[in-house]
Formats: sequence, C-alpha cells, structure tokens
Amino acid sequence: MDQKSCVVLIRAPKGPEDVYKKVIEQADFSVHFVKALDFEHINSEHLVSALQKKHGGFIFTSQNAVESTFQAISTVKDKVARFVEQWKDTPVFVVGKATAASVMQVGLKTTGAACGNAKMLATTILKYFADKDIPSVDPLLFPCGNLARDTLPSELESVGLKITRIVCYNTLRHPGIEESLKTLSHCKREMQD
Repeated sequence: MDQKSCVVLIRAPKGPEDVYKKVIEQADFSVHFVKALDFEHINSEHLVSALQKKHGGFIFTSQNAVESTFQAISTVKDKVARFVEQWKDTPVFVVGKATAASVMQVGLKTTGAACGNAKMLATTILKYFADKDIPSVDPLLFPCGNLARDTLPSELESVGLKITRIVCYNTLRHPGIEESLKTLSHCKREMQD
C-alpha cells in the first residue's frame, strides 16, 4: 500500500479551504492539524463599558481581539450595528490582512493591513496623528490578549498618546493537544523509517 507522507501543522485550520493544507496536499502529502492553543473571552463588561466612551481610535493586533470585542458587543441591546454606526468615522488600526478582514466584516474601514507587527503599526499610527495636537487626542482603545507585549503602547505613550488597554482574551493551552499528538502515531512511524 502506497501511503502519503504526513505533514503535521501545529495550528488550527483556517476554514474549510485552509491555504497551507491545500498547498501541502498538492505536493502529495497528507496534512494533519493539531490545535495547540485555545482562547477564552474575558472582561466583556469592562470592554463594553469602554466601547461606549469616546476614543481617538481603536487598535486591533489580532483576530482574537476582534472576535472578543464583537462577541462582547453582541451581548448589548441593538448590538453591533449601533456600535459600527458610532465608530464609522473613528480610525481603526490593525496589524495584518487577516485582522483587517475580521474588522471589515462588520463594516468598518481599517488602516495598517500591510503592517506585519506592532512596531510597524506604531509607526503607522504616529504618522496618522503627526499633524494632530497629541494632548487633545482622545485615548486609543486597545483590546488585546493576556500575552500582548508592551511594544505598541510604549511607542505610542512615549509621544504622549493615551492608550486604554483592555485584556479581552486569554491564550490557553488546548486541552486536547496530548491526545491529538498521540493519534498521529502513523506519522511517527514514517518519520522513524
């Protein structure tokens, strides 16, 4: 029996048409996903309260932050549409195309899709506010995860921009990772041959 070699991706698939899976299978390998991380939404009430205040902009550095934010909003009467209408003229800064796509799904425009990291986004945000009176800019709301680094807030605060940082999700080890790895014993045999 001719068996395909295994490729194990330590990540969750990104939808039914995962790009990595498609490319690897086209190269005649079988693909196995092992979900390593889980995410837990937290501080929803605090986030909803903050979202009802005036902000100079919003910062999203991950799809998980976007998901947590809109999941928190969905608990409010009148839901997402009311918030989107309220924010339509507020700048929404993002890291990466995937995060931008998540934000744009609810009808908001984004800046920073080409930024690949927080440092690059900080530069983009600083350029956006370069001709503004920094002390009069309302705080930027930064919903983020428990593992978010201080790079972005430090860069922005160093020039006087105010940041309201709310940890809205925790990154956790996926509870089934060991079991998922055990089910890949056929791949282990291939690697040993």
